[in-house]
Amino acid sequence: MQATFSQRLRRALGQLFLALLNATLILLIVALALLWRVSATVESATASVTALAAEQAGRIAPVRDEMRGIRDEISALRMDLAALRGEGVAGQEAVDRALVQLDEAQARWAAVSDRVAPLAEALSEDPGIVVDRAVASGVAEAGQWLAALRGCSAMPPS
Repeated sequence: MQATFSQRLRRALGQLFLALLNATLILLIVALALLWRVSATVESATASVTALAAEQAGRIAPVRDEMRGIRDEISALRMDLAALRGEGVAGQEAVDRALVQLDEAQARWAAVSDRVAPLAEALSEDPGIVVDRAVASGVAEAGQWLAALRGCSAMPPS
């Protein structure tokens, strides 16, 4: 009876070891399948965000060119008004007011143009900037979501 009990115990331990090995391998396969699925989703999302960023950069380029054209037109109008100022005294005040308004408009336009131009240039040169920011934002949100899921609270970035 003693030999039978030890043999049964050995067989049970061997079967337990095989069951643990099988469970570990199954979990490993499931984890690899999930990782493969997530990586495919991330690649797809990255490709679509890159395409969208390139499209947006293409939309910004004509706006930038139009802004340059309008700036040139404002300069041409200023030169025309300056030429009109020298022609007669009757419209001198109107021309002076128009020149002041034109100077103010050009200053505002230059400020807006100076703010938009670097963004447009950066996007047209490297649309990956948008992708990098989107990925960083997504990772931060996923981290906060996982922390909340665990019942922890992440510290806000400082």
